[in-house]
Amino acid sequence: MKQTIVFLKEEDIQKLVRGLAQQINHDYKSEKEPLCLVCLLKGSLFFFSDLVRQLENSILIDFVSIASSNGNCALAKDINMAIKGRHVLIVKEILNEGNRLLFLKKRIEAGYPKSVKIVTLIDKPSQRKLTLHPDYFGLSTEDRYIFGYGLDHQEQYRQLRDMYLFAQ
Repeated sequence: MKQTIVFLKEEDIQKLVRGLAQQINHDYKSEKEPLCLVCLLKGSLFFFSDLVRQLENSILIDFVSIASSNGNCALAKDINMAIKGRHVLIVKEILNEGNRLLFLKKRIEAGYPKSVKIVTLIDKPSQRKLTLHPDYFGLSTEDRYIFGYGLDHQEQYRQLRDMYLFAQ
């Protein structure tokens, strides 16, 4: 592997996750119904896991997988939970171009939820060509290739506790 530098240490990542959980807990503190959280696989698994353990509301969880090719998206695995009339939070580790997230958001909105919001750890607005913004984000950054903590490099290194960049 090429030489790398640390982008975010595990402690810094967990601080961002705690901050996001606090915002969500505050915004939904009076909600009686469970929140529906949807994890976009594969990269979001670690972030999702850390986030849901810090939420105070009752929650329902599900997982979705989206195949994407040449800007076209298709569900590889759809959600199974009932979302009609409920608040849905889509959890994704990083928001790049936003094609898959916009596709998923529209798909979920077709199920008549009370609301749909996007939670992301890392936001890269410079890559976005769509009008899509996260409702909750931990950190906004310029366009850099980040891996570790769920983000892969050629399907490897997801298990790393820190996030890395390749040295230039």
